[in-house]
Amino acid sequence: MNPFDLGDLDEVRQQLRGLANAGTDADGQPLRGQGEAMEGMVKVTAEGGRLKLVDLNPRVMRASSQELAEAFTEAANAALNDLASKYPSVSAPPSVDVAALEGQLADVQDQARRRLAQFTQSVDEAMARIERS
Repeated sequence: MNPFDLGDLDEVRQQLRGLANAGTDADGQPLRGQGEAMEGMVKVTAEGGRLKLVDLNPRVMRASSQELAEAFTEAANAALNDLASKYPSVSAPPSVDVAALEGQLADVQDQARRRLAQFTQSVDEAMARIERS
């Protein structure tokens, strides 16, 4: 076994990179969901699982507070549903096994410690030989 084989670490890094990019589109822009109500007079944009923008047409202020609250709720839910539909695995947890990832990272850390100890010992031995000559 090659002690410097980082194939497993590369796989872990790819999985982590995939998780980091899950919330962006092909251009690297954050995914957004759009929703509207009251014939487009109430518009909501969601990003990152949160509401990003609420746009109210001034005419909507003629509605009662109850109608406005219902319209806002409808638009917000539509925006969040639209956003969720853009994440293919929202209903399922990511395919990364966190416990396995932790174990792999601990193994890499242990390997690095052993290699550093061996390197330090080699340097110490070389210095001792130089001092004896």
